[in-house]
Amino acid sequence: MATLGDVRTWNAEPLNTAVGELNRRYDQLMGLADELAAACQPSGWVGEAAYNAATSARKRTDRLEEQVAGVAAVRRAPAESADAITALHHAVAEIDGLARANGLLVADDGALVSQTWAGRVHDLDRVKAELVDRIEQVLRRANAIDEDLTTVVNRARTSQTLDGDADGLTGAAQAGTARGGLSVAGPPQGGSPSDNAGWWDTLSDMEKQRITKEHPDWIGNLDGVPAAARDAANRARLPGERAALGRHLAEVEAKLREAGERGGEFAELREKTWRAELDKIKAKLESIDALERILRTDNRHLLVVDMSGERAKAAVSVGDVDTADHVAVYTPGMNSTVNGNLKDYVNDVEGLRNSSQLELDRAGGGTVATVAWLGYEPPNTSREILDAASDARAREGANRLAPFLNGIDASRENDAHLTALGHSYGSLTTGIALQQKTGVDDAVVFGSPGLGTSDPGKIQVAHGHLYNIEADGDPVADLGDPLAHGADPSSLPIPQLSTHETVTPDGRHLRASAGHSQYTWENTTSQYNMSLVVAGMNDRVIPGR
Repeated sequence: MATLGDVRTWNAEPLNTAVGELNRRYDQLMGLADELAAACQPSGWVGEAAYNAATSARKRTDRLEEQVAGVAAVRRAPAESADAITALHHAVAEIDGLARANGLLVADDGALVSQTWAGRVHDLDRVKAELVDRIEQVLRRANAIDEDLTTVVNRARTSQTLDGDADGLTGAAQAGTARGGLSVAGPPQGGSPSDNAGWWDTLSDMEKQRITKEHPDWIGNLDGVPAAARDAANRARLPGERAALGRHLAEVEAKLREAGERGGEFAELREKTWRAELDKIKAKLESIDALERILRTDNRHLLVVDMSGERAKAAVSVGDVDTADHVAVYTPGMNSTVNGNLKDYVNDVEGLRNSSQLELDRAGGGTVATVAWLGYEPPNTSREILDAASDARAREGANRLAPFLNGIDASRENDAHLTALGHSYGSLTTGIALQQKTGVDDAVVFGSPGLGTSDPGKIQVAHGHLYNIEADGDPVADLGDPLAHGADPSSLPIPQLSTHETVTPDGRHLRASAGHSQYTWENTTSQYNMSLVVAGMNDRVIPGR
């Protein structure tokens, strides 16, 4: 089994050199194709001697076809191995860089050695866990490369590359080439975001392109994979999702007709059940329509699309999540659906991004990306809203949100300044998610009924970096119940930000926000405050009264 020290010493150049020699040998063998065909059965020669000669020539042909297949396989395997080793070295460099940035050294046996501390204290355990996951994926891939290359070479050495008859040298070459490729394992089963990031980093560019094209379902919703790859995969998945829903729709329509035709004691109940299922499918098809409309605007990226469950789930970013200096993830609350109002949330985060970018430009620079995350099913129907006193849906959503947040930093070479934003029931979801290690630097909740705890110390962001915004006349923000959602955030010892009309130090007039739904409106004090936190300008926020 390979060690990290072994991988560090692997050199792709000898493999590239071998490929050049194998290409020369391959061309020589393929040049014999016409000569071989003529030698097998000279024109006009018949009889026993001709038969024996043809049999002997066929045996030579079989040997030559096996030789061609072996060379074709062996010339492909080192070429792909060289690319894979280059990708592994990049992955190891990322591991070493992350370790150094956080005062750690990674030994050749994979052990983590503490050096002078240079990172964020509250994130050290998370960083160590990420390093362990990444090392595991490097070794997983390294051993797979070693095994694949050994298998290809051994097949060629023992004349076992061909699996059946070949159709001449050209057919043998094609068969050998097909058997010479490296296997591409899928992402680790049940992997963490850092496992997934480590797996992705070990792949060559060609392998990444192949997976995006052939297996978009592997990576579209995989936390830890870069946003650009997820977007490409998810866009490619939409037609298939639409087709699957269309087939399901036809099946349910047939069941509905059958229920009506059968009649009987429970006919009405059966029809009601199938109509409810029909409505769900139609809503999901409408969700795909909504996503396609949202994505027509430039600079928007589809980071999540999930048609499982009762309702569609999705996340759309504005800006480049992979490279932005500052990234914010906004989680909305009750009555939020992909087909109903995700477009409005995308517009909200676009406005917030523009506001943050304006502040950064005034201060000297920086880039921002924002995400509208509806990767869960918040309370929506009348019954669900009555059940909103329960935090079950928030906890389910938090278990999806936490790895999404973690995956943003895991997928990048350099961590972003990451802000979590939560509105209404989405703030409860955010608060529960942030009780896990997520890499979030700042959090802002607004219109919040609670954080899932009455102890702000359980929220894993640095002290003083959890903010609450509550507008006048917001009934939801006063629903805090220590026995259900946790205390009202306005009563907690955390910074409270203003929503009142004001004038900024540079003379800009900002409007007040009121009620439950105006927090992200343009040119409001609440939006201004959020944009400053997102931009990392916490010292300039306007405190609440």
